[in-house]
Amino acid sequence: MTQAQTQRFPQFNPELLLEEDYSQLQNWEHSKGSSIYVSWVPDEMDDYVAKDFFNYLGEIDRVEFAPLKTGKGRMMFVHYKEWYLSGTEPIRAIAMAYPAAHHIPINFRDNYGNVKTYDLKCAVNTRPIKKVEYNIHQLADMFQLLKEQCEHHMRISEERMNMMDRLYKEIDVLKEDVERLNSIVESSQYERREDREAQIYPEYQRPDQRHPWQMRH
Repeated sequence: MTQAQTQRFPQFNPELLLEEDYSQLQNWEHSKGSSIYVSWVPDEMDDYVAKDFFNYLGEIDRVEFAPLKTGKGRMMFVHYKEWYLSGTEPIRAIAMAYPAAHHIPINFRDNYGNVKTYDLKCAVNTRPIKKVEYNIHQLADMFQLLKEQCEHHMRISEERMNMMDRLYKEIDVLKEDVERLNSIVESSQYERREDREAQIYPEYQRPDQRHPWQMRH
């Protein structure tokens, strides 16, 4: 026997628990189809990571994410088909913490090898939603994801427009620099030509090199 499920406990009834029937906590510990509510999860958390992290408690049916009602971030619901005996201790810790949450640390390693530790506040889920194709939490999470993707693309578009505007301005500045350099080069070439002609024809002098008395003739 690998599950902590027994038949002597009735099915968990969250409505009775909300009415302060704390015997339901025992039912939650031993019922099939129980679920855990995590009040906040980091951005690194996804369906794969959640299942990999929480599967020691029992056989996971599904994981659902939903945006927080206030502020940025997401909450998470882990729904189990049944518990494992190996998860008895942490499952009981979650039940005993009710109505508060039991804290479970989780570590993530970034691309540079640095480890980040987050505190997951895990509690008895008193608002379980039956499995449907898309429930309210999934739809809300999908909407939030689409909204974030849209905002991301809009930011990228705005950044590209700003970059193009800067490039056009830089091109205009470069054009002015090229025109100024061309003018300098042309002026320098003219002066060198004048100097060469003066060397070949000593009697020839550039107007700016003539003496005042020569300018009068």
